[in-house]
Amino acid sequence: MSEIVKTKGIILKRIDFSDSSRIASLYTEKLGKLSCIIKGARSPKSKSGKIADILNLLTVVIYNKEGREVQIISEIDLINHFTKIKADLEASSYAFSISEIIDQLIPEHEPNNKIFLATEKILNLINENVDQAQFFFTKYLLFIIKETGYEFEFESCSQCSKNLGESEKVGFNYELGFLCGDCSKDHLINFEF
Repeated sequence: MSEIVKTKGIILKRIDFSDSSRIASLYTEKLGKLSCIIKGARSPKSKSGKIADILNLLTVVIYNKEGREVQIISEIDLINHFTKIKADLEASSYAFSISEIIDQLIPEHEPNNKIFLATEKILNLINENVDQAQFFFTKYLLFIIKETGYEFEFESCSQCSKNLGESEKVGFNYELGFLCGDCSKDHLINFEF
C-alpha cells in the first residue's frame, strides 16, 4: 500500500530516464535517502524539471510504497537553490562533497532528522559565507563522522592517553589516530602537526 508523504529533500544526484523523466537521489527529512522518479522532468515546459537540480532544497510530495526501489514524486517546490554556492567554484566543490558524503555514508530509507537539519543548515551557511566554505565543510565532516559512529580523539594520544597539548609534536596515523611525539616514533606517521 502506498502512502503519500510531504517532506523536505535535498537532491544529491540525478540521471535522465526515458524520453521525458528523471530519476533523482534525494536525502529527505522524513524518509531518509531514496531514489525517486520525476515524470515529465525533461520536458522543456516542465516546472519540476527546472527545479530538480543537484543540491536544491525542495518540498516534495512522494508516493512512497514499501518494497519499491524507485518512488514517485507527484509535486515538487523549490525552497532554496543556493545561487551563491553554485556561482563560486570552491564553495561548489565543498557543497558537492557534502552531497557525496551523504550519498556514500547514509543508508537508504533511514531517516535521521539531526543529520538532515545539519545538512540543510551547513548548505545555508556556506551559501551565506562562500569565502568560509572550507571551514564549514570541515565542521560538517567532523559532525557527520561523529553521528555515523566514528569520532576522532583530539585531546589525548590514542596509544598512551597522554594529553596532546603537552607534546611538542603530534602525529597522525590512519589506523591509530592521533599520537604524541613519543608514540609517533614507534609507528608510521601519515601527517605530522
